[in-house]
Amino acid sequence: MRKTQVLLAGSLLTISLAACSGGGDGGQTPASSAPATKGSAPSPSSSSAVTEPAIASPASDGESKTIVFQTYQYNEEFAAAIKNYEALHPNITIKLNSLAKGEEDLNGLGLEKFRQTTSTQLLAGQGPDLIDVDWLPTDRYAGKNILTDLGAAMASDPSFHKEDYFDNIIEPVGSEGEITSIPMSFFMQTLVGDQEAIEKSGVSFDDKSWNWDEFAEAGRQLVAKGGHEDAYVFKSPINLLYQMVQANLPALVDAERKEAHFDSDLFIGMLNGIRKMEEDKVVTFDISKLRDGDVFFQDLTIDSPEGYLTRMRDIQYPKKKLYYAPKADGQDPGGYFTTYDKLAINAHSKVQAEAWDFLKYLMSDPALTPVFGLPINRTVYEKQVDQLLEAGQYTVEEDGSGRGGTFPVTKADLQPLDDMLSGAAHPLDSLPGTIEQALFEETPAFFSGQKTAETVAKLIQNKATTYLNE
Repeated sequence: MRKTQVLLAGSLLTISLAACSGGGDGGQTPASSAPATKGSAPSPSSSSAVTEPAIASPASDGESKTIVFQTYQYNEEFAAAIKNYEALHPNITIKLNSLAKGEEDLNGLGLEKFRQTTSTQLLAGQGPDLIDVDWLPTDRYAGKNILTDLGAAMASDPSFHKEDYFDNIIEPVGSEGEITSIPMSFFMQTLVGDQEAIEKSGVSFDDKSWNWDEFAEAGRQLVAKGGHEDAYVFKSPINLLYQMVQANLPALVDAERKEAHFDSDLFIGMLNGIRKMEEDKVVTFDISKLRDGDVFFQDLTIDSPEGYLTRMRDIQYPKKKLYYAPKADGQDPGGYFTTYDKLAINAHSKVQAEAWDFLKYLMSDPALTPVFGLPINRTVYEKQVDQLLEAGQYTVEEDGSGRGGTFPVTKADLQPLDDMLSGAAHPLDSLPGTIEQALFEETPAFFSGQKTAETVAKLIQNKATTYLNE
């Protein structure tokens, strides 16, 4: 189930509504009321991170310690890393609690249990020491001092060197040094454009900073100039709306104040804007055009250097170029990314120092070998690139289209990817489960013409407000 969602990241955004519920596996040891952590500067009031003394180094007295590591779905890479870490640290035992393995929880009931149980324990100052929070309603933790401030841990740990990692992913724009989780891998969400047709049109735009209104205007001009029937293709109106809401989430949901703003002009404008863009041929939702469509722009989710090359080869523009996706109003320049396997430390754990040391190990080379996504460790990424360049070629599997084969690769072929990684700035976080479900349940009535944008917005606003005040 989780594997399926990862493969559909970004432009597909096919969200399993079963993931809107929650809950956790029992069996973890209660956490202590250990000293909380503190960053180099006071944390904002909306923080879910504890802000007392920074994590100390693990004790060197050889005392036996147990770290309870909780994930929703079993991860073979984590299991292998645990075995290796325990061999290096005989006094440390790591208990991996995982609810599901493979396709064991297709109905989502286990996920519901994982979310509910784990959140209840964390809110009570108990629960596991190290947690994969990908599936947890972390919006509920705002202002409750539940998760350790890992920004403070990194800043106070002389053995941690931020330059060895994609620090723009760990500490994106707007985080202000406060970090409550660190992803083990990530995906870049970009656009690929028909560079030749765009240049021929003479239409100019700044994709590093454009918002959706500016994108729509550029799209109208491009279509008017000819060359393609539509400016952009996307899976569905609801999925496009979901992506817009992700980008605007701070303006639509204030978890700490328990306020939602889906009845605002911002959200209503998104609904009407998507309909207008379709009318103006700025966007088409004809899924037959998702591959080789008569469009100026397509989505691209990048999960590896070779995956990038393969997908670019598959797109049949004679001359192609990466572009940044449109931003929310007022957002700083930069690209979007989604994260995978975000790990956090329980602020009430008795073994915070040991959990932090193990988390650093998971981020390190050779421990980190993500199956999905680009590694958070720059060294691992650079090794992937070096291996690809040393081979001097990559292979595209034949799918019946005649596009398969083996193709040469040079450093210049990967430079656009390096530039895009350096420009990554904005995480696309998942919506709170209940709000996500409301979005998918209520908006089809607008896109089918049965209800107005204002009516749908009010319905979602009511559900979001109820959820935030539960």
